[in-house]
Order: sequence, then C-alpha cells, then structure tokens
Amino acid sequence: MAIAQSQARNRSWLLILCPFILVVVAGNLLLWYQLSSAETARTELMGETISAQLALSIREPMVRGEHLTVAVMLNDLLTGSKDLVIYAAVYNNSNTLITQAGTPTPNLPQYSQRISYQHSVIGRLEIGLGHQPGNAVFEPLLTLIATQLMIGAMIMLVVIKLRDTNMFWLYPDLPRHHVAPSTPPLASPDGVATASDPPFLRKDGTLMVVRPIPVNLDSEIIELLASAVSSYRGDLTMAESGDLELLFQSDQHEQDAVCCAALLMELVAARPRPHSANFALHYCKDCHVAGGQFTEARKFTNYLTAIARGEILISHTLAPRVPDTLGVQLSSFSHTALPNGQAMMMVGSSSAFQNAIRQRLVSLTDP
Repeated sequence: MAIAQSQARNRSWLLILCPFILVVVAGNLLLWYQLSSAETARTELMGETISAQLALSIREPMVRGEHLTVAVMLNDLLTGSKDLVIYAAVYNNSNTLITQAGTPTPNLPQYSQRISYQHSVIGRLEIGLGHQPGNAVFEPLLTLIATQLMIGAMIMLVVIKLRDTNMFWLYPDLPRHHVAPSTPPLASPDGVATASDPPFLRKDGTLMVVRPIPVNLDSEIIELLASAVSSYRGDLTMAESGDLELLFQSDQHEQDAVCCAALLMELVAARPRPHSANFALHYCKDCHVAGGQFTEARKFTNYLTAIARGEILISHTLAPRVPDTLGVQLSSFSHTALPNGQAMMMVGSSSAFQNAIRQRLVSLTDP
C-alpha cells in the first residue's frame, strides 16, 4: 500500500520533533546541573568560611573555659546573621555538648569545624545554614526549566504510550500484529511457565554511628571491629571524621544492630584504646546511599551520637521495632539539645543476652 503525501509529511515532522525534544531536554538537564552545582559550591564555601572564622573567634574563650562567652557569641551570630545561620553548637574534645544556639533543621546544610590551639584539638564547632537569599535568583529560571522538562517528558510519554496507534496512523502499510518474544519464559520445577523475577533487595535497614574516643584507631582494633560487625551481617564504613558508620539490611536488621552495638561496647570496654565510644542507632526507610532519606537518617544519627555520652541511644522510630524477645531494656533519654521522646537509651539486658554477647566477644578476642 502506498503512503500518501500527508502521511509522509507527518513522518517528517515526527522525525524532526523527536530529536528536537531530546536536545531540549538534554540542554535543560545540563543547565540545571550547572546551576545546582554553582549554588551548592557557593553554599559550601559560605558554610566553611563562617565555621572557620567562628572557630577562630571562640578559640580563646574555650581555652580560658569561658563557656558563657561562647554561648553569647553563638547567640549573637544567630541574631545578627538574619536567618543565614540558624543553628550553632560547640563540643569539647570529648565530644560533649558545651553550648548550643538554635535547633538543627532537616534538609538544610550543616558544617563542622575543629577548634585547635597550639596544634591540639580542644573542641569542635557545628553550624547549620538557613535558606540562602541567593536562591531566589535561581528559582524563576529553575521553575522554567522544570516546566520544560515536565512538558518534554509528557510528550515523550504520550509518544511512547501511543506508539502503536501513531505508527499505524503514519504507516498504514505496516502489519497489525504483535511479535512473539524471541525467548520463551522460564519454566518452574513443576512445569508451569513463569516470568523471571529480579532478585529482591531490601530497601530499609538500621543505621548505626559509633564515635570512638579518641577517634584515631590503629589497624588492629579496626580489623577487630570489622570482624564484629560482619558477624552480625553489617557493613562498616570509616568516615573522614573518624566515626564508624554501620548499615544493617538483613531480615532481622533491628536485632542484628542492637546486638552488634552491645558487642562493640563490650569490645571497647575490654580494650585499652579507645577508652570509650558513643553509639546511636536509627531506622532508615530507604537505605540508598545517594537518597535524601538516607542523608537525613545519617544527620539525625550523627546528632544522637554527639550527645550519647558513652551510651547506646536508639531513635524513637527504631525502638518500637526492637523485639521484646531480644531481652534488652530501654529507657527514655533526655537532653537539653533533644526534644523529649526522640531517643531511648539501652539501660540493661537479660542474662541470656549478656551471655550470648560475651560468648561472641570471647570468640573474637581469643587467638
């Protein structure tokens, strides 16, 4: 069957429209990436500069032990910055909170800076930035780019969904039938044909952050800690700050994480270095490392670790998921920098739980 002239024109327009849409979408994505990168770099530079200058300013009061002066300087910073800085906290060299101004807010950038005096670390400063005024300049352009992306995606989706109708409207001489798959479906052991399913990957899990004191660990203790974590099916990552980041994603990830925390605490108590450690556990609904939910879970867990004071803290979202049969006792944890009910503290355990942890400790430490 011959193709009419109008159908040939439609075919030409389709061949022109599809590459044009692809070019527009690709250009918008590139522009969006460049703008986002520039804004992120500007915010990073601002946060690092403010934290570095503030760390230098409070160094002398920290050396003299003038904590009230440090508190006044933090409050003056938040008051004079006009919501540029909305949170600031100072910790001593034992990672104990000294003073805090404001409250950490999710989805906003936070920065940490060590406070040094005569080549010695005497404390640590954390600040959180608010919504930057420069973001308003990019919002109209980003809105336009997002609108173009949505329109382009909708057009592409319509073309894909109506591909059969469009193609037969443009090419009436094409046959109307579905081509059979080139490979037959997999057969199950009982002979019933089934489709091949991808392997199941668990999305949620338990995140644990361990902050050893002091943070500098030798290779021997790191290998010992890694063996303890792997015995409970966890993944261990060393952060640049010296913290240990553990992720558990097994079917019993809550139980594995709590048992591993108890084992690590016993291991720290049995070793001369580190002489103590802070533990914090938090439930993560989506443990994809690059995802936003995992980033927020990591921030909150690090925040709990900073105020743990050598104890095991369990977040309010993870505590109800810990099975009662495990035999651990939890109590409400209160702190001036933490709202009530946000965390529980592990205060005891059953004799069976303690014996199991000690047996695991013996198997790890005995040659």
